This record gives sequence, structure tokens and C-alpha cells, in this order.
Amino acid sequence: MKIYPFDKPTEKQIEYAQYLQSYIQDDTSITHMSKDELSSYIKFIKPQAEEVMDELRGHVDDIW
Repeated sequence: MKIYPFDKPTEKQIEYAQYLQSYIQDDTSITHMSKDELSSYIKFIKPQAEEVMDELRGHVDDIW
């Protein structure tokens, strides 16, 4: 599938997806996704990543 310039994801979208991926240890390749595919992927992994972030924050609060 060819991705046209207007359909390419923005740098911020790519960075945000990589940031979320780092929390859930997902190795899905995002380099060949279109803007819409990446947006859907972010919506899919965001709840999982937020759950991990909340749990990590809970552990940090216990230490302090």
C-alpha cells in the first residue's frame, strides 16, 4: 500500500505512539502505518499504557 504525503503521520503522532509503546512493551512496527492507522493504534494501546503508568505512579507514591 502506498502512503501519500498528506496521509503520513506527523512526527508528534509517531513520538506519542513510541512513548505509549515503551510502557506496554509492544513491538508493533509503526513506521509503515498511515495517519488513520496510527491514530487507531494509539487509541487501542492508550488505555493499556495509562493503566501501567497509573500503577507505576502508585508505587512511586508508596516510596515517597
